[in-house]
Parts: sequence; structure tokens; C-alpha cells
Amino acid sequence: MMTIFEALRIDGTETYHLANYFVFRAGEGRTSIEEIREIFAGEDSQITRLHNDEWPIEMVLIEKVFATRCEFVGGLVSSISKGTSVEELVCSVCMYDGVFSGDGDLFSPDNPSQIYGVWIPGGEINIAMNDDLRSSKAWQAIVTEAHDRIAGCHHDHPRSGR
Repeated sequence: MMTIFEALRIDGTETYHLANYFVFRAGEGRTSIEEIREIFAGEDSQITRLHNDEWPIEMVLIEKVFATRCEFVGGLVSSISKGTSVEELVCSVCMYDGVFSGDGDLFSPDNPSQIYGVWIPGGEINIAMNDDLRSSKAWQAIVTEAHDRIAGCHHDHPRSGR
């Protein structure tokens, strides 16, 4: 099994890629992206709004690159922590690059081992850098709770058909 740092390493380099998805109900990410840009001002971050008119959610993706494992872990905690100040946030998740392929996949209960950071409003920041922890029932429960929050957005969305 590949370790988390092997999975996060950018091919051909010794740098590590952070992908933090801030999840909002449809229509709320548009106004929040400016707030997020202010929160991350002065940092070397790529900030991208991800949306589709058919999705009941939209996301703001924060991407950063770190030179060392230690810098990565500090940046991970910092990135998730900064999201806790955004009131409209449904949840925040950090996962391996390439796992996300649509709004239904974001917190799929089928891929908790590929998610290494989760925050849900009112809760604690949860980080799982250990491969065994990401395979545990406790981590599955954290990812499932986030998935359930997103599923609530699906049920509330008039075009979702769910």
C-alpha cells in the first residue's frame, strides 16, 4: 500500500500537493470565494470555484504545494482552520488529487482512505495522516457524517432528483 506522503508527492519532485475542498450549498460559494481569497491573501495558493448548475453543492478548491512533509502538515492544519471562519461552509475535506470527479464522489463512503482531512461546522478538525487510521471504522464514521451533510444538500436541491 502506498503511504500518504507517496500519494501526495507531485510526480518527479520532492514536493507535496494539498487539495482542500470547501463545500457550500449551490449559490453560496460564489459570494464566499471573495471571502476565501481574502483569508488566503498573501499565500501561494491556487483558489478555484467548482460548480455545475445541476449540482446541489458547489466548492472552492484551495491548492497549495509544500517542500517538506512538516510544511505540508502545518499547511494542512492551517488551510482547514482558515475555513472554519466561513459561515456558509457545509464542510471541508482534503483528499488525494484525482479522487474528485463530481459532486456525488466528494465524500463517498467508498473512499475514506483517500481522504486525509475533514471539518464539519460545530465539530473538530479531523486529520488522518496514518494509513491504518484512514482505514478504520472511526475514520469511516467521520467521512460518513460529512457525506450525510452533503446528501442533505442533494435532498434540498430542486434539480437533484434525489
